[in-house]
Order: sequence, then structure tokens, then C-alpha cells
Amino acid sequence: MTRRWVARAIALVVVTVFGIASPAFAAPATAGAISGVVTQQSDGSPVSNATIFVRSADGPGIVTQTTTASDGTYSVPNLPADQYNVVVSAPGFATSAPGFAAALVAAGQTVEGVNFALVPSATISGALTDASGQVVAGAKVYALNLSNITSLLSQGLAAGSYSAFAMLFAETFTPLTISDWQAPSPGFAYSRADGTFSIDGLEPGVYRVRVTDPGRAAPPDQTVSVVAGTTATMNAVFPAGATVTGHVNTLAGAPMPGITVDIGSSDYNGFMGLPPAMSAITDASGRYVITGVPTGDLSVSVSAFDHATLPPATVKIASLSRTLTVNFTQPGTATISGILSDGLGHGIPNASFSFTSSSVWGGVTTDAFGNFHIDGLPYGTYHALPQVSGYLEPDVPATITVTPDAEHATLDIVLTRGATVSGVVRDPTGHAVFGAYVVATTNDSMALPVASTVTAPDGSYTLTGLITGDYRLTYEAPNFAAPPSSVVSIASYADNIVQDGVLLPLTAATAPQSPTIEVRPHYEGLYVLPTPAQNDGGNPVTDLRVVVTPGVHVCHSVDFDCFISGLKDDTTYVVRVAAVNQVGASAETMQIVRTPPTAPVSAIHIRAAGFGAATISFHAPRSTGGIVDYRVRYYANGHWSTYQHPRSTRPLITMTGFLPRLKLIVTITPVLRQGRALSSGPLAVTTG
Repeated sequence: MTRRWVARAIALVVVTVFGIASPAFAAPATAGAISGVVTQQSDGSPVSNATIFVRSADGPGIVTQTTTASDGTYSVPNLPADQYNVVVSAPGFATSAPGFAAALVAAGQTVEGVNFALVPSATISGALTDASGQVVAGAKVYALNLSNITSLLSQGLAAGSYSAFAMLFAETFTPLTISDWQAPSPGFAYSRADGTFSIDGLEPGVYRVRVTDPGRAAPPDQTVSVVAGTTATMNAVFPAGATVTGHVNTLAGAPMPGITVDIGSSDYNGFMGLPPAMSAITDASGRYVITGVPTGDLSVSVSAFDHATLPPATVKIASLSRTLTVNFTQPGTATISGILSDGLGHGIPNASFSFTSSSVWGGVTTDAFGNFHIDGLPYGTYHALPQVSGYLEPDVPATITVTPDAEHATLDIVLTRGATVSGVVRDPTGHAVFGAYVVATTNDSMALPVASTVTAPDGSYTLTGLITGDYRLTYEAPNFAAPPSSVVSIASYADNIVQDGVLLPLTAATAPQSPTIEVRPHYEGLYVLPTPAQNDGGNPVTDLRVVVTPGVHVCHSVDFDCFISGLKDDTTYVVRVAAVNQVGASAETMQIVRTPPTAPVSAIHIRAAGFGAATISFHAPRSTGGIVDYRVRYYANGHWSTYQHPRSTRPLITMTGFLPRLKLIVTITPVLRQGRALSSGPLAVTTG
């Protein structure tokens, strides 16, 4: 099992029933069913009257629901062939509990064992007031489970769709990137008329709690630990502070409602989608008000998608009793509209890109038909370079100029759909595999990911937007071993390559294959660069054991090269390297090497010698075997250069061809037949 397949900590099960899909919920002859049991995680006792919701994975609507019996069991019959999400809810238990599974059954069969182990829920409650002690009603309180994020961080998940921040039990944040299906959603509640709030149904753990109220600066985030079946108390006070207010208008003076205005708090904006600490939304008159603003130099910015971006304003708050007015006005009146399409008459929906000029930029998002529109632009020339998944990035940006005579410009942009690779992933018996991870990488030593997807319930997949070249395809899925990768070649953007994949059955892990090694002799030591074999025996390599003899010199490494120090110059050594996993060690890879005679040159004398020249004399290293030349490096006029001279092993070199009275810094390094020698210390000289 690879680390991609870390279970998301929610009570969500994906179930696929194969057969002929029915457009309406009924009980066709090929109907399937889902069954399981809901218990308490602590002692395995059944949870009765828990509600089981079954939803189609294609939409949020509930297909059907049922409740558990007194023994905790449930069964959902008469399900048409489809992919379903199953969620459990029980009073007094956390609404999220561990469990993510994929099940494939033949039509008419029951998917059994869709079980849930619930934990008693925890609660965070408290009261909200302002700095004067008045209650604050209608504020939103978010609770984000940091225990889930820290668990994801510790398991080394691959980079995904958006940034998050994990608190490592301190007032600092560590960047983490996780995919959105793995990202835990924050629980939330609104404060009541008396200022109190209660967030129920939480899993036990450590939570980051944030309080927001439009138009107010937020209190500091708090960290709260909750235990199953208990209530933790957390109160918050909105800070006193200055007031920042103003209007956002078009250049003609018309109000711009629904525009978000943020103040400072850039540290908060990336925190798992939680809102910034100080923000407001303009009303129908374009006015905004933010209170509780602290003193200091702050940035006031406006978020206005589909409008020209307004430059932020920097303000200095010197007094908490101050009211500061900051107005924003669109920089122009020009507009750009058009359609983003695929060249076949199909609009590309939900694509975001930007228009930029030498001084202004603005972002747009296409609607369901590929239409886009941006306004508030000053006159000038604008460039757009849409980058949309599945399509090739244009070689040159689309360009349009808006002028007083052409203030409302139209620009249609056509993207080229790249080549595709598609196929079906099956198991060893020929059945389709749902949820297999398919990745295309460059077919070189870098193996850079280019495109990826997950197979549909029928095992099919499609990778789009590929340029010409060779790609290596890999397939992975839980409970299967990955087959050898395959290479596909794309000669044209019109190519549609069909490449099926067959996963392998899991087999008992074995010791890995022997690694390859590269050894670089060095002064009184050896650099050993081991590389694990591609075949790890079905179990990850945890150690590359390096042993150098004579003597006992040992190094352990997987991610780093080894440097074996304390060796003798001009001596033969045997290097043995074995790859180790939990099953055992591979056969050793052996290489015989000899350390070079690499003592640095010593007793260097350097002096001016004639017009624009300098002479260097030195003692050769104590062992001259293997030295074929001396390399001279000098520093002058702000950079290092190599002095070119006829190859010689004599300990005397005259440097010529320089300007007179030029200051140089010089080093000398023996050039060896094998390995690398140390350089001399730098010496200064002024040419004659």
C-alpha cells in the first residue's frame, strides 16, 4: 500500500454496484444493496437508531436512508447500479469517524461490511463579547481539527490542489499541501442572541478555533483540546480598535456592491480556507466598515473578480480611537468580453485566467458556456494566457487593445485540446478497478508528473492535455501491486492513445534487489552514492547500508549520499552496499576503489614577475602518483576564472597576460587521474 491511499478521517464509504443504471430510484432486477454495522469504537457495543444516509456520488441529494437496528446492523436494499456515498449520523457521537473504503460487487449482490466505529462526540462552547462587554450575536465560529491535519502531515501526502497550514502545537504554522478530498472541513456555529455558541458533534482532538464577524477585526485564534464525551469552554473578545471605512465605486461613481475588502492579516489567508481576520463586504451603496483595527502599518485590499484589480492602499493606524476613510475607484471604464472555447464550438466552463497590461491586471472566470467579461479597465493593451487543465498552453498570449473609440472590446480565445491517453484498468481476473490512480510522467530520469486521474466505476480513465513526446504510465490501487510501467509515444496533438493497465495481485514481500552505487574518491575519504533498485521486493527500502573495508567504516542512508572519512591516501578499499527493507537485506553490490594522493599543495610562494605577470612556486603533495596537472583559479574584477596554461606537473607556474598592478586572489588544485584533490588556501598577489 502506498502513502497515497491514506484513509480520510470521515465516515464516508464509496460503493459501486455494476449493472445497467436506472434513471430513477427503483428496484430493478439487477439492484444491489449495502449493509453493515455501526458500533462504538471504545468497546464494540452496537449503536442503535443511527441514521444511515445513502447519496449518489454524482450529486448531493439523498437517494435513501435508514436506521440501525438494536444490534447496530443496517441494510439498504433496492439500489440501482451506481456509485454511492454512505454517511452515518448518531446523536451523541461524532459526525465524522474513521473509515473510507471502496467496494465492487456484481449486479444484484450486496456490498457487505460497510461498517462504522463511532466515538462519543465532543463540544466546544463559549460566549462572544466585544471590548466593552457587549454580547456579539450572529458571529461565526469555526473549529478546524488540527489532529487530522497533523496526521496527514506525518504520513507524507503528495502535493495536491491547495495549500493548508498545520499547527504543530505552537503558535507557528508549517506549510502543508494536501488534496481537497483529504482536507478536513471545519465545524462551525453561529453565536446566539445572548452571544453564546456551541459546536457539537466534534471528533476528539486538537482544534484551531477562529471567530469572524463581517466588519469586525477578529479575536486571535485559539487552540482547544477536546475529549470524547466532554465539552470544552472557549470565550472570545472582539478587540477594540480603530475603524476603517470607505466606498468602492466605478470610475463613473456608481457603487460596487458585493466586493470583499480585507485589511492586513495576510498570515491568515492560507489557513485551510478559513476567512481572513479583518474583512467586510460592500453593501448596496458600495460602502464597507471594519472595526477593531489594531495600530500599525496595514494594507487595505479589494478582491473584485471580473473587474480590474484595484491597487491596495497602505494605511497607518496611530490611534485605536481613530476612524480612517479609504475609498477605492476602478481605474477605467473599458470592458473586454468573449468566449473561451476548444475550437469545436464548445465553450470551456469554469476556467479562470487573467488579463494583464503594463500597469493593471484583472481576473475572470468563464460561465457554464465559456463566456467571460471584465470591466473597469483603463485604456491600453492587454494580454491573456489561459492555462486550463486538459488544454495546451498557448505559445503566445491573446492580445487586445481598448481605446476611447473601441472601449468595449470583444476577444474570443481558442485553446487546443492536447493529445489524450485513455484505457481501462483491470484486476488480474479481468474485472474493472474503480479508484485506481493513473499517472503519466516524463520518460526520463526526472520522471516529472505531467497528468494524473482516477479510474471511473467501469475502470476507465482519460489523461488529456498532453504534448508530443514519450510518457511513462503507472497504475496504483489499494489491495493490488503496481504492474511495471508502460511507455506511450505521442506524435501529434490529435493522438488518442489507448493503453490499458492490469494490476497485479499482492504477493508476500521479499528482500529488495541489490542497489547500484557510484563511488567518488576524495581526499582521505570516499563519496558513496547508492541508488535503490526499482524492485523493492514489495516493501519500501528503509536503509542503504554502506560498509567500507579494510577497517570498519559503516554508513546508513536512504535519501542522502554517504561520505566515508578517516581513510588513508593512496590506499585500496572495498565498498559494499546492501538495500534493506522490513523483510531483509539484498545481496551486496561491491566496488573496489583506491583513494587518491590528494594532500593539498603547500608552502606556496607567489610574487609579481614582470609586466602584468605573477609567478607561483609551491611544494607538491607528499604523494605525486596520479597527479597529471595543476589547476589555477584566480579572482579578479568581481568573479573567479581558470587560468589556462600548458599541462605540467612542475611545482612552478607563471601567469601572464594580465593588466599591470592588478590585484589577484589565487588557488591551486592538483588534477588527478581519479578522484578529486583539495585546493590550496587563497593567496593574494599584485601583478607587475
